[in-house]
Amino acid sequence: MTVLSNQEMRFLDEVTLNTLKNLIELMEKSSLSSMRFEQEFSGVRHFVELSKEFKLHTSVQSDPCVENSNSESLKHPASVSLDLEKKEDLHWVTSPLVGTTYVALKPGSEPLVKIGDHVVIGAPLLIVEAMKVMNLIKSPVSGYVREIRFSDGNPVEYGEELLGIDTKS
Repeated sequence: MTVLSNQEMRFLDEVTLNTLKNLIELMEKSSLSSMRFEQEFSGVRHFVELSKEFKLHTSVQSDPCVENSNSESLKHPASVSLDLEKKEDLHWVTSPLVGTTYVALKPGSEPLVKIGDHVVIGAPLLIVEAMKVMNLIKSPVSGYVREIRFSDGNPVEYGEELLGIDTKS
């Protein structure tokens, strides 16, 4: 059983299913094909993307595989995100902390992964630097990398979607 923090409960209170249903109804009545609702509080950004091709569901995400350079596991509470299940059914690897992303182990080296690469559970995907500690993010699933939503050297937020992995192919 996952216990939600007060911050996560406040988010669920602020963005109720009724609000999401109203957004869906608004989109159905308009000519919009997609819509994005974003909210930030306490330094954490939550967003919901709606598209006429999406099906709404809620999920609790926990424990992306994280290992820091000192070989100690980082522990963090499960995060709640409201996301929508796309027909392609990608598994999204999210950032376990706020930091700066790097695509390679060393500057100028080959990226750890590229779109189309096959990854297995535990394969290194990227690095998130936080407070001068390099945290190696490993794949929690096996599949093919279909989407990358970060750039080398750019900041990321906690819970931000970084890589979409197709586990069905």
